Amino acid sequence: METNNSHHRRISSIRGIPFIVLAILFVAGGIVFFSKWRIAQPRSQPHLNIPANSNNAMFGFDLQRTRFNQSERILNITNVSHLVPYWSASTAAYINSSPAVANGIVYIGSEDRNVYAFNATTGTLLWKTPTGDLIHSSPAVANGIVYIGSTDNKLYAFDAMTGKPRWTLTTGDRIYSSPTVANGIVYVSSQDHKLYALDAITGAILWTYTTGDAIDSSPAVANGMVYVGSFDGKVYAFHL
Repeated sequence: METNNSHHRRISSIRGIPFIVLAILFVAGGIVFFSKWRIAQPRSQPHLNIPANSNNAMFGFDLQRTRFNQSERILNITNVSHLVPYWSASTAAYINSSPAVANGIVYIGSEDRNVYAFNATTGTLLWKTPTGDLIHSSPAVANGIVYIGSTDNKLYAFDAMTGKPRWTLTTGDRIYSSPTVANGIVYVSSQDHKLYALDAITGAILWTYTTGDAIDSSPAVANGMVYVGSFDGKVYAFHL
C-alpha cells in the first residue's frame, strides 16, 4: 500500500520535472547562442602562424604555375570572410609585381625600381635594393637567393637575407617575365624573343632558344619539360 509520504514525494517529483526541463533548455540555448556569437565575431588580427616556412617561393606557387597553394592550412571557406587588414607597407611607385613569401619574408618589386623584403608578420622593411629600371617581374626565391627581372634588360640575383647582389645577367631587351627555379636552373624569358636557362648559383647561360616574337610569359616546368608562350601566338614546349 502506498503511504502518504511516498505519495507526496511522487507528486513533488512530478512537479519538479518542468523545472528540470526548463533548466536543460536554458543551458542548451545558452550554448547554441554563445557558439554562434563566437563564430560571428570578426577577429581583431589574422592568425599569425603564416605558412611561409619553406625556402622556396615563386609566382604561381609552384613550378607548374598552377596557383594552387597546397601548403595553406589556416584559411578555408568557413573563416575567410573574417579576414581583416593587418598591415600595409608603402613603396614609392606602382606595384605590378606579385609577392613571393619564403621563410617569413615577403619579397616584391616596384616601379620605383627597387626590390623590397618585408617581415611577413609585421610588415617591417628588412631591406630594399635598387635595379636599373622599373620592375614588373615577380620574384622567385630558392635556396637563399631572390631572382627578379627588370625593364633595364637584366635578371638580378640577390641574397635573400641581406639584399646584397649575387649576380646579374643582361639580355637583349626588357624582362617582364617572372623567373622559375628548378634543380639549380633559373628559367626566364625576355622581350628579346629568347627563353634563357641559367645556372642558379653563378648566372652562367646554360641554354637559350629564340621564339618568333617578344616573350612576357613566365616559364612553367613539369615532368622534365619547360613551357612558355610568345607574342607570336605560339606555346613552346621543350624537352631533353
